[in-house]
Amino acid sequence: MERLLDVIEVVEAHPGLSVAGIAERCAIPFSTAYRLLRILTKRRWVIAAQRGNYLPGPRALALGKAVSFCDLLKAVARPELSRLAALCKGHAHLGILENDMVTYLVKCSHGRAGLHSREGQQLEAYCSAIGKVLLAGLDDVERERYLADGGFVALTQRTITDANDLSAHLLGVRDQGWAADMGEISPKLFCLAVVIPIYKSELPAAISISSTSLDAQALMYFLPELNEAARTIAVKLSPLQMKKEDLRQAD
Repeated sequence: MERLLDVIEVVEAHPGLSVAGIAERCAIPFSTAYRLLRILTKRRWVIAAQRGNYLPGPRALALGKAVSFCDLLKAVARPELSRLAALCKGHAHLGILENDMVTYLVKCSHGRAGLHSREGQQLEAYCSAIGKVLLAGLDDVERERYLADGGFVALTQRTITDANDLSAHLLGVRDQGWAADMGEISPKLFCLAVVIPIYKSELPAAISISSTSLDAQALMYFLPELNEAARTIAVKLSPLQMKKEDLRQAD
């Protein structure tokens, strides 16, 4: 029990350590650290992030300690977004809604493909794929409040600026489970986004893939991979340990 608690405390105090690093700080054999981490990962006290580095998990966060849920979300999503960016040879983003704007938490790009977005940047929600899929997930009152504020500026000829048209569009997004940016921010930029299906999440978030060489129709080919990445992130973060099959049914 003392060794188990030592491992939890080391991961909490030094998030991002490898098995070897944890074993060293706990003064236990590598094999013992590995076995204990397997148990803790299964019970969601810790999670294995990028390259086998361990972070406090949802159950540890429930005790009001360790990294914030936002930091945990970014750490878990980053390797999935890196894989998606390489797959579509473009860009992948993680975003949330803040003050009616989309805030990009993570950006991963493939090669030297250029895109004027960065982590921490905010963008209008009504014309972005991540923004639209998150707006569609709001309750009716919140969504109508957003639409009533108006001020939807046309960034391109394809930008939806009429509140009634946008309302109908968001209802369609809610029904289909994904959103697309059809050159609405920039004429040559196309994006596809889905919500991360985290059960009763305190921080609704979405991921997207973007390309300046593929149009939205071509990006649709990667929708299954995008959904699978969203489910993978959700499974790692779910304190209820929901299985991917359960999340597919929830979709």
